[in-house]
Amino acid sequence: LVGSEMCIRDRRYAKWNERTPEGKRRKQMAQVNPEIVLFMLGFDCCLEGTGKSPHEGFRPSFVESLLRPKILWTGGFLMKRLLAALLALMMLLTMTSCAAPDAAETDDKLTLVAFNVGKADALLLTSGDTAYLIDTGTEDSWTDLSRALEALGVTHLTGVIVTHMDKDHYGGAKQLAESDIAIDGWYASWAWEKEKWKKHPVVKAAAVRGEEITLLQPGDTLSDGLLTVIGPIQEREESENDNSLVLVASGGGGKMLLTGDMEYDEENDLLAAGVIPSCEVLKVGHHGRDDATSAALVAAVQPKVAVISTSSVILPESPAKRVLRVLSSAGAQIVQTQQAEIGVRVTLSGGNVTVEFLKN
Repeated sequence: LVGSEMCIRDRRYAKWNERTPEGKRRKQMAQVNPEIVLFMLGFDCCLEGTGKSPHEGFRPSFVESLLRPKILWTGGFLMKRLLAALLALMMLLTMTSCAAPDAAETDDKLTLVAFNVGKADALLLTSGDTAYLIDTGTEDSWTDLSRALEALGVTHLTGVIVTHMDKDHYGGAKQLAESDIAIDGWYASWAWEKEKWKKHPVVKAAAVRGEEITLLQPGDTLSDGLLTVIGPIQEREESENDNSLVLVASGGGGKMLLTGDMEYDEENDLLAAGVIPSCEVLKVGHHGRDDATSAALVAAVQPKVAVISTSSVILPESPAKRVLRVLSSAGAQIVQTQQAEIGVRVTLSGGNVTVEFLKN
């Protein structure tokens, strides 16, 4: 509304010198509905209740009109109509100018780097200038992870998300907090024993910088829908793996499902709730072990690419033959972090997926 001019016309000023161009213009304006005349972006209006005739050239700005009630107020009904019209206009301008497209519909590339940190998880999810580190590997793998982040030019993280409280997922959090990498926020799963709050590894890591953490629960979103939390739906004391945050990343014309160490019980919860979407990329749960990645889950996701973060040297039973068979039968390309020096980069753009093995 900046620069607008607004006035209200009174019928008693409907007659002007029609022989002048100004008089002709004002006569045309007088033929408009006498209740409200609202002109935007620099147009003139006529006055009501000012005690001056329009031909005297009194032209209040919008702001000035608001500061002079006698110009606007000639009756409660008129003012209500005016305010209603103005409110409707402002809402329309807001909706048309501020609505953001869904992240999956944008042309931005969505990139996931699954780092080779042994039998552990550390994922870098990026889209434009937004970057999330999802899990931080083990304490022993921090040196390799920090070098990898440096090699990729990572100096700022939008957030650090730790999916659950296993050492091969939160192990590098404290060292990350002590690094020079700028971090905007710390996140963890809501499913945590509250009596052990002071011992929470992410709480302790954030405290190094004098910061607090945010607990994520189903339905939460980050970065305008780039990430959506779909699990865990319930807390399971018998299995910390089934308390893993499960995230859907949207962008590049598609989606990625990031599962932490989710096992069968949490899989079944999410399948029963109907919240697992089809995704082009699946980060396979629990390092590809046999207690996760059911045929039902794979059928729901229908991945084009499946990423397994593991080390068969450290954990010989991973990836399990059954898991590899289920993924292969679904037509998924299977990639493993142990196949690369730095890690595996998966890029989603225009709904298409490309895979790159990163070397030192």
